[in-house]
Amino acid sequence: MNAPVNVPESFGFNVATRITFKIGAVEGIAGEARALGGTKALVVSEKGVIATGIVEPILGRLADAGIEPRLFDGFSPNPKDCECLEGCKVAQDYGADILIGVGGGSSMDVAKIIGLLQTVGGHPVEYGGIGLVNRPLPPIIAVPTTSGTGSEVTACAVCGGHELGPAWM
Repeated sequence: MNAPVNVPESFGFNVATRITFKIGAVEGIAGEARALGGTKALVVSEKGVIATGIVEPILGRLADAGIEPRLFDGFSPNPKDCECLEGCKVAQDYGADILIGVGGGSSMDVAKIIGLLQTVGGHPVEYGGIGLVNRPLPPIIAVPTTSGTGSEVTACAVCGGHELGPAWM
């Protein structure tokens, strides 16, 4: 199932990302989720980030605002395709209408891949390349807890293939 990667020699793109940068910005996450139409949020975060206590107040803020939160942490620090597929199943079974990635690049990438698979189905490896998705994904809020990957400002995501090798999206 190795799909050819469709990457042109050169390309341009616009990033439609709104960034809120301020101390305590996460306190407004429920209002942001509500403004995006969220009623059921799948919060995607790594076990290590959850252990720091950062995620629990986010879940509480969402619940207090009437947005039902559910936590998904079933992925490794370098997420695999099978973990993203499982996250999509969780999101679909739950009826998630908004995704919130909290943590480093892995959390945000998994949230984006879940949104992709919710929208178009299939397998992550099918979307290696540019211009392969022609429909909007569900709303995604990214809460970076590290600086480095820039996953919070791009439409791209990375997951490693369980058996297929890396797949870049």
